[in-house]
Amino acid sequence: MTVIRLKFIISYVLFKLFHPVQGCDKMGSSLEEVIGKIFPKEQYSFDPAILYAYSSDVSQFEQLPRVVVRPTDKEQVVKVVKYAAGEKIPLVARGNGSGAAGGAVPVKGCILVDFTLMNQVLEVNLTNHMVRVQPGIVHADLNNYLKKDKVLFPVVPGSSEMATIGGMIGNNASGLKAVKYGTTKDWVVDLQVVFPDGEMTWLTRPVRKSATGLDLVRLMVGSEGTLGLVVEALLRIAPIPPHRRIMQASFKNLEDLGKCVSALFQHGLIPSAMEVLDRSAIDAIHLYKEAVNLSPDAAAVLLLEEEGDELGYIQFRLQKFQQVCQENGAYNLHISQSEKENTQLWEARSLVGASSSLVKPGYNRIYVGEDITVPIDRLVEMFKKLRDLAKSYTLPIIVFGHIGDGNIHPAITVRKREPADLALAEKLQDEIHHAALALGGSVSGEHGVGLARKRYLPEERGYAIEIMRKIKQAIDPNNILNPSKIY
Repeated sequence: MTVIRLKFIISYVLFKLFHPVQGCDKMGSSLEEVIGKIFPKEQYSFDPAILYAYSSDVSQFEQLPRVVVRPTDKEQVVKVVKYAAGEKIPLVARGNGSGAAGGAVPVKGCILVDFTLMNQVLEVNLTNHMVRVQPGIVHADLNNYLKKDKVLFPVVPGSSEMATIGGMIGNNASGLKAVKYGTTKDWVVDLQVVFPDGEMTWLTRPVRKSATGLDLVRLMVGSEGTLGLVVEALLRIAPIPPHRRIMQASFKNLEDLGKCVSALFQHGLIPSAMEVLDRSAIDAIHLYKEAVNLSPDAAAVLLLEEEGDELGYIQFRLQKFQQVCQENGAYNLHISQSEKENTQLWEARSLVGASSSLVKPGYNRIYVGEDITVPIDRLVEMFKKLRDLAKSYTLPIIVFGHIGDGNIHPAITVRKREPADLALAEKLQDEIHHAALALGGSVSGEHGVGLARKRYLPEERGYAIEIMRKIKQAIDPNNILNPSKIY
């Protein structure tokens, strides 16, 4: 027996001694017997080491499930949901665990449903511009599959290589190209869902629009597995733009950056991506890779991507972008002239996450307070507030994000083994969230609520949170689907 496996088992035994599982242990072997009838032995596990591996996501939350099941078809999902409904056992859906808010973290005594074996493309309809998939397919794998037909699912999360389509639907994910393509909800046509009583149904019809009653598809997108388990998804797809170019612009101060972004929109210049790196991110990236071409004296760097069918038109558009940026204080502007230069200019944005843990020796990034959005005209205020908070809390905060839709990612770094740092980070995330709300913003733009942001929902949504709870109660009266999340 390896040391690691022994550690897992010891952790599990200690957990069981001090955290008795509710709602499952009383059944003893009956749970194992029923699960064994629904799933072949290679598709489920009660092994403490396996349970430990599923006990967390990217967030700071951790909890062991009672059992992990890995369905390969929707009939197995229906069976396990019907069993759980009858016994009132909680169920938590999970993809690859790349979420940052604890949305897929198990709850006590739960059956954790890992959808990663349901990862197939079932149908591509190029005439209708739609693709039907299982929820466990990874975003990058889906687009690699679609590439031969010169189409793509254009919502691009930063975790494309890990994020599953089911997880993206659960969180209403977006990412780098949201300024042009919107969020996941804008590209979901229909969903086949298993509801808490085990009934399975499609929510609408496979058409581009319908005016027949409530939009249950949009209700399901962003519900984080609390209302139903998605077993198939019908998604819209778009042609792959054959050409793209990147423009990089530097700014001496945040005020000029804010004026420039507003001016671009006022001129009708909407790029396919619009990203920002502030001074903290520029410094972090240079620590990671000094050769990256970013202005060392800039207060912020703006990265714009333009894509389309005609390279000449893209270049014409970028000249317009360049003119507006120069009129609003930008300097050191550069437009890529090749795919190689595209990669070089975009490299800075791709490195910022990894580089955040190099800013201060011994400090590493944690995912708290990391996904706020504010109105475009309040962005400068939020950037300045984050700078002030970094100074007052003496914790490095590396700031970057999708400035085109007001989505900022403050990367807080701490010494993870220092309780004082973790306590400070808890207070700091409170200040970040309350600051965003005070500016008319939201505590999450794309990472979801889960456990991490649940306590801020009453302040952000007011009475609307009561409506959400009533919907949850109506659909899931026994509260078995991902209980304790969002509401």
